Amino acid sequence: MRSSFAIQSDGQEDVMAADGSWSIDPQRSRIGFVASHVFGLGRVKGTFAGFSGQITVEGGELTAARAAIAATGVATGSARRDADLRSPAFLDVESHPEIAYAATEVE
Repeated sequence: MRSSFAIQSDGQEDVMAADGSWSIDPQRSRIGFVASHVFGLGRVKGTFAGFSGQITVEGGELTAARAAIAATGVATGSARRDADLRSPAFLDVESHPEIAYAATEVE
């Protein structure tokens, strides 16, 4: 599965921090996803509330990204769908309350 990670400032242009390891500010960031709806007839967009993470910058380039995401924080704008996503059929938040994300490649 491919995922993307972007650093933007007010939707304007890419911004890169100085070299080092930086914490992601959950007040100024969001984690979102897009998935195909049943039979590919549309797309479902969603977000996750409750996360923390870090990025690593080396030589002015993003080289790593990691995040810990509260699975219970999934939100798609549909209470019924959100409950389904939290169920054992999908995220199973009772057994797996946290989603660990680690970028394996940064382009």
